[in-house]
Amino acid sequence: MYAVLEGELEGERRTEQSVDRVEPGGVVGEPALIHDGAPRSATVRATRDSVVVPVGESEFLRHVHATPFFALQILRITADRLKRTNELIGRFGFRERPPQSWSAGSRPSILARW
Repeated sequence: MYAVLEGELEGERRTEQSVDRVEPGGVVGEPALIHDGAPRSATVRATRDSVVVPVGESEFLRHVHATPFFALQILRITADRLKRTNELIGRFGFRERPPQSWSAGSRPSILARW
């Protein structure tokens, strides 16, 4: 998992359609730590100069055990992405580019709690 400190990242599905923008305070790659062995669900690229911090499995688990709120925030982020992806699939079927990308700014920053 990576925590975004500066800049902006964009997640894309295999169709090369933007499905999520992640700004400072957001995270990417959390499914790999929650569901071991799961295939990647998106490719992430920086849309401008960015600073990210890797969070390995042991550090992730340490935060989950020490701060239940951390675990809840990660679950909320993951559930929010799943919900929006399902909405995009239903609305656009990935045949055309969605009219907007959602911003991590509307979600609470988990970095504020670390």
